Amino acid sequence: MHNTWAEALPLAALGLLAATLIMLAMWRVHVATANASWVDVGWAATLGVLAALYGVLGTGYAPRRLLVAVVVGVWSVRLATHLATRVMAEPEDPRYGEMRARWGGNLAAKFFTLFVGQGVLDVVLALSFLFAAVDQTPRIAMLSWIGAAIAALGMLGEATADYQLRQFKGNASNKGKVCRIGLWGWSRHPNYFFDWTVWCGFALLGLASPWGWLGLIAPMLMLYFLTRVTGIAATEAHAVQSRGELYRQYQREVSAFVPLPRALAQWLSAFSVFTVLSVLSLLSVLSVAACGEPMRGVEISDAEAAPPLVFTAFNGTRFDLASQQKKVVLVYFGYTHCPDVCPTTLSDWARARRALGEDAAQVAWVFVSMDPDRDTPELAFTYAQQFDPAFLGVTGTTAELEALKQAWGIAAYPEGDTREQNYTVAHPAYTFVVDRDGRLRFLYEPGVSGEDLAKDLRRLL
Repeated sequence: MHNTWAEALPLAALGLLAATLIMLAMWRVHVATANASWVDVGWAATLGVLAALYGVLGTGYAPRRLLVAVVVGVWSVRLATHLATRVMAEPEDPRYGEMRARWGGNLAAKFFTLFVGQGVLDVVLALSFLFAAVDQTPRIAMLSWIGAAIAALGMLGEATADYQLRQFKGNASNKGKVCRIGLWGWSRHPNYFFDWTVWCGFALLGLASPWGWLGLIAPMLMLYFLTRVTGIAATEAHAVQSRGELYRQYQREVSAFVPLPRALAQWLSAFSVFTVLSVLSLLSVLSVAACGEPMRGVEISDAEAAPPLVFTAFNGTRFDLASQQKKVVLVYFGYTHCPDVCPTTLSDWARARRALGEDAAQVAWVFVSMDPDRDTPELAFTYAQQFDPAFLGVTGTTAELEALKQAWGIAAYPEGDTREQNYTVAHPAYTFVVDRDGRLRFLYEPGVSGEDLAKDLRRLL
């Protein structure tokens, strides 16, 4: 049975260990160099390590794990490299100098807490990567592709802003001036804005996964930190102190965060950047919450009426799929001698039926054996019944099953010598789900837990 938290928690614990070790190493570098700016390098690098760790050790759909690891990895390598280059070439960031002055004594222990705390924060910020890594849904949702595109756009904007500022500072004639070239003429902190854009993309990468909505914590936290704590607030206080009226004029004329034309920036200056963006973010969260969690199965586009399925079970019960309208019907094609996926799937069905409670009466569960040489109607019936008395197990003659395979577009055939009793049967591994209108709507791969399946079935009911 696939349980999101059972797989996510051990992985998160490994992530916490890795983050702590990396930040401890950065703390030692900081002690040796008397430069606390290394915390920023460690922060950026750790997020890339977490994405890679979750991507390698996660049990979810491999292409999704690869997508997240690559997108986050590219961002992490670029930012960590940029920051490390700056830290080695420039004095300690004034923000950390102010901390030293404010904290007074016992600085090593206090900065130790800061470094380790950043590692813990990284684990929280990486929740989107974590839940994407354990999501076994066999497809990459459109939301994830949109998130990757937004993150890429944010990376491009952030890299452009960093390059423009680096070029400006590299010109000795600009010493003491305020950078207004390129993006810096539209936003006083375009690097922060595009970094936040990247985090919005990261949240969308995992939003379609079970529990992925917890990843929305990341852009909300980053918005708070960038606009109220160590980002804009601290940077602007130092800029005003060092450049005086020149920077105050810049503040009056240019947007603080979102790149905007000057007229619009001046009109919006009456509003708090954090307040406006917080309201917009909250509306986005509420919109996502209203949509609910995505279905775990693969939805069939242009769903049409399900093919015929008519059998008489060993106990005399006649099952006709066409007469099951107003019920959701689950159909599984397997065989009773199946060593793995068949019993696992029917066990998950049984858990789903228990989780449905009274709603289970509105669902029909049909196991069809595709092994007519060994599975008699009685054997198919009793096999399904051992998982749950409500499950109907049926089979047919070779000719009937051949017609069924053609109608449903499936393949099922024996593998090995059928003269021996230990041969296997190749068959579809997924569950077919027919909705209450008789349309074939979803395919569920093995591994969807009974609890998650029950949630989806309730939505179809």
